[in-house]
Amino acid sequence: MADRTRPTVTLATRIGPDETSRPRTSGLPDGSRLTEDGAAEIVDEVRRRVATSGKRRA
Repeated sequence: MADRTRPTVTLATRIGPDETSRPRTSGLPDGSRLTEDGAAEIVDEVRRRVATSGKRRA
């Protein structure tokens, strides 16, 4: 088997998939988009659950 030539590696060499090329979406598991109103509902629900659990942060 012949020796393999090592590739030239520079600061511009990609080492994996380019994450910035994917569109960034704020999607929910069902595929719908997360809106400001939806986010506010989630925050309100979490706050209600914490308030009713009787636990406080130290």
